[in-house]
Amino acid sequence: MNKNYVKLEKFPMDIINPALEQWTTQKEQILEFLEKCDYGVTQQEDFPKDLKLNCFNNFRKYDDKLFHLQLKKSSLLYPIAAESLRGISFFISKPGKVDSFHIDTERSCAINFPVEVDTNTSAFRIGIHHELDSYDFSSGNIKEWQHEYYDKKGKGTYNLLDEEYESYGLDQAIIFNSKIPHGGANFGQDIRVIGSIGFSDTYEQMIEFFKDWI
Repeated sequence: MNKNYVKLEKFPMDIINPALEQWTTQKEQILEFLEKCDYGVTQQEDFPKDLKLNCFNNFRKYDDKLFHLQLKKSSLLYPIAAESLRGISFFISKPGKVDSFHIDTERSCAINFPVEVDTNTSAFRIGIHHELDSYDFSSGNIKEWQHEYYDKKGKGTYNLLDEEYESYGLDQAIIFNSKIPHGGANFGQDIRVIGSIGFSDTYEQMIEFFKDWI
């Protein structure tokens, strides 16, 4: 059993219905726009006028195969009353995108949930060891434009052997320790879209906070 994540079998998927409806109805226009964007962040005021996306604050283009949509906290159907709530996101991975194993500096743990996920051809991957020192550090280098988002600390990437991580298709929501090397992988022919809600409090604290969803 991997103790670095827990399934949230009672996670209320309808919590993100407003944003999900906007994504579903304007997906093609959003993707077309993201393809043309420069790397980095595009703010809401720069969205095309035909994109009526009042649930989203900004878009971020990491590379040609990974996009990030930041949701407004007010877009939740009902709020998550956690003081440590850092942000709510949709991550869009194009076919062939395999994340490096990384840790997050801007949050301590997160809830990931499926939006458009093929559990047979994609996966959430996370290390099985509980101590970060157990993993082989690869690099702390990040792109220059990313510095402002990570306080010039670098996210850090890690080399994990096959036996050092577990893959989960993400057919239901999970809460996971984002200070352990993790990442998504899309081996399929379609885009993979997951939602992610980040928190600054520890993984153990937030498991207790969300115990009614387990």
